[in-house]
Amino acid sequence: MDLIQSHRSEGEELSEHTSASRVIAQKPVVGNIVVRDKLFLLKPDFQDGGDQRYYCPHCAQLEGVLSFYPRLRKEIDVEYVDFARPRLAIVKLLGEENQDAPVLVVGGSLPPSVNVDNGSANAQVFISGEESIGLYLAQRYGIGLPH
Repeated sequence: MDLIQSHRSEGEELSEHTSASRVIAQKPVVGNIVVRDKLFLLKPDFQDGGDQRYYCPHCAQLEGVLSFYPRLRKEIDVEYVDFARPRLAIVKLLGEENQDAPVLVVGGSLPPSVNVDNGSANAQVFISGEESIGLYLAQRYGIGLPH
């Protein structure tokens, strides 16, 4: 638990769900450049005004993929961010205009064998949306394709 606490952002609270599933990699970011693939998902049970609590179905779909293929948690970094904007961890890498989640920031460059819609910002390639991220994970890591 000390390793997880030392790598979370100041003031960040981890739920039982995220602390058990978070993967901490050594030096995942050099400067502001991601060197391993990094997937950003919204934390569940957020509020969007009022007392009602929500989860993001797009992020939940990728949680399902991570549960189907647990080895992915060892091969990519997964970070849970708050629903409220600005989502500083994403903004730091991709800018305010690209802070939607889910988003996967590609470590290094996009392999030539991967064919998915992508964007770029601040010298980072990123993939938005659960369908494109699922296709990327299948092509890059050899998991099943979404069908």
